[in-house]
Amino acid sequence: MLVSYKKFNRLIDISRALFHKPEGRFKHFTFVLKGTKIISIGFNNIYKDATKINGHYYTYPYGGVHSEANAIANIPDLNMTKRYTIINTRLDHSKVLQNSKPCSVCQGYLCMFGFRAVYYSMPDGFHQLY
Repeated sequence: MLVSYKKFNRLIDISRALFHKPEGRFKHFTFVLKGTKIISIGFNNIYKDATKINGHYYTYPYGGVHSEANAIANIPDLNMTKRYTIINTRLDHSKVLQNSKPCSVCQGYLCMFGFRAVYYSMPDGFHQLY
């Protein structure tokens, strides 16, 4: 399902302001929201091998740490994830939105933690994963 850009303009602006944070060529950002309040922000990190969440280590077959795991690790209360929404953005070198659909590993993590909804950017707007 395609969702308009307007709903997520604030998050796109924050992604552009944080453009320098993710090292490497891929600039992925994950926002965890409760309503309109940002609970956590994550970004990809090519220099880490795993993310520790609730005492467990999460890894990827592709290397590095993805923005979704980084955002989940920064959530203060993992018991509340059913109330939270995930929104992914990805910017290219010109800071234009690109495909930020979670990989299959991250999709599994997001389902496991039970987030209310997941949205991701595409050049034509935002799509809802679930």
